[in-house]
Amino acid sequence: MRSSIEATIATLLVQRPEQETAKGTVDKVLSLGRQLRRDGVSDDHIATLAEKSKDLLETQLSPAKDKSIGRDSWQATLSASTLWLRSFLEMLDPGKLRRAT
Repeated sequence: MRSSIEATIATLLVQRPEQETAKGTVDKVLSLGRQLRRDGVSDDHIATLAEKSKDLLETQLSPAKDKSIGRDSWQATLSASTLWLRSFLEMLDPGKLRRAT
């Protein structure tokens, strides 16, 4: 799941209308949100998703590969990650993506 989220972010970064420096997950999600958000999506919503992405990737999903976690805990982490990814993608306007060349 971690790889899927990172690959999604990386793919979208290349397709942003304007390239800008974005280091770290939070900056990348903020950049994508600013440039690709649907009309009506607030800055607060983007900031919340950005902070949650850091928590998911660095706190919840990262340790899962190195230590044993219970089935219920893993299921909760996967559910939270899937919901985050869905929320993130739903706030984006695909019409704002730059076409691949």
